[in-house]
Amino acid sequence: MDTSILHDLLAKYWALADIRFGAQFQTYHSRIVHHVLTDQGEFIVKVDSSASSNEVLQRTSSVFDFLATQGFVHIPQLLRTCKGENYVQIQANVLWVMESIPRSESNAQAWHKAGQAAAVLNGYKNFPIPFAVSVEGALNELQDWIQDRPYRREFLTIVENVRPVQNEQCRGLIHGEINKSNFRSRGDGSLVFLDWDEAGTGPLALESGYPLIVAFIASHDLSFEKELAQAFYSGYFGGRTISDIEAQALFNGALFHALRSMTFAETDARWTRVEWALAHKEDLLSVICCTSRISPS
Repeated sequence: MDTSILHDLLAKYWALADIRFGAQFQTYHSRIVHHVLTDQGEFIVKVDSSASSNEVLQRTSSVFDFLATQGFVHIPQLLRTCKGENYVQIQANVLWVMESIPRSESNAQAWHKAGQAAAVLNGYKNFPIPFAVSVEGALNELQDWIQDRPYRREFLTIVENVRPVQNEQCRGLIHGEINKSNFRSRGDGSLVFLDWDEAGTGPLALESGYPLIVAFIASHDLSFEKELAQAFYSGYFGGRTISDIEAQALFNGALFHALRSMTFAETDARWTRVEWALAHKEDLLSVICCTSRISPS
């Protein structure tokens, strides 16, 4: 969307004035995110042409509304339109305006706060809309996607081993993609998660498992960010001891996301990362809350 058109829409629907466009943070084919300075302060304007379906809009808007009623501070504050609406839809484009939050460092302190915030989020059990990514559907797509790659047999074995994640009884509201690109810190130190398009109620293992491989193991050199992992999981679990069953569910969730990440880029390198994670499973799980796991009685 041309900035001159966007300027007029911001003035019309949000009554913003003295609008000046700063940097563009994202320029995906279906999404552009602008930093905007106005008479009312600095904001982020998200223009999304991929979220025009009623299902996606209902999920995202409902997440913002639900978490506002819960007093959850780890989500950007929306600037609502003059009519009190969360967003404006102009043909295929959906516009959101929200607070501008500086990019934060990906250090142990930030990851610890991310773990704490995720634990609070996952504690909400009554959000009515499911997580956008169906485990069964995604795994079935992976079965078709792998085709005749040389590691097809091993890949499909992992797919089947991961399937129990979809039946996990520990469920709650999950963000589903907690990585260093998706959190920032306000001036008061509070951490904020970005990109809530897929959020919904789902297995908690998909939340706790996401960063273990995807965020903490580099696909280019297989280095493991142990300190950051310890910080996140000590924040998430609060030092409590978890069972082997819970640890296995978490690892399955980690594998689920790691397999899906192969379809986006660096396919072979990310497969090598999956193999490395499997070979070092116990070492990876040992960082969780820095405590010993216990077997169920």
